[in-house]
Amino acid sequence: MAGERERLGGVLARNEALEQKLAQHATSALAAQERERALTEERAKLAAEKQHWEQRSAETEKTVEALRQDKSNIHAVLKQLELTREEEGKRHAGEVESVRSDLVRKEQEWTDARREAAAERARADEEREAGDRRVRELR
Repeated sequence: MAGERERLGGVLARNEALEQKLAQHATSALAAQERERALTEERAKLAAEKQHWEQRSAETEKTVEALRQDKSNIHAVLKQLELTREEEGKRHAGEVESVRSDLVRKEQEWTDARREAAAERARADEEREAGDRRVRELR
């Protein structure tokens, strides 16, 4: 019986050791499952964040393209305004030149009219003086 007790004690000791190992493996398996669950959550968070930033990047690209188009449109409008301003400047210069020509012509007409009026007055003065001389001579 003593041998059987020893054998049973050894079996119990091995059984206890196996149960401890089994408990350790179960604890390790639970820890591994927990780590896997945490990694899965982290992957899901990272995937959601990646999708968010990809969306933001796409929106930013659209905004950049819209701004490029706006810039192009603004440059086209500025170019058109510059051309229009040049055309208006040329037209204005033409109008100014026309007004100057008219002014020179009118000044010439005025000068000519003054000369004619002065000549008329001179003739009238001469005729009056001649008339006065005749009146004096007749007296």
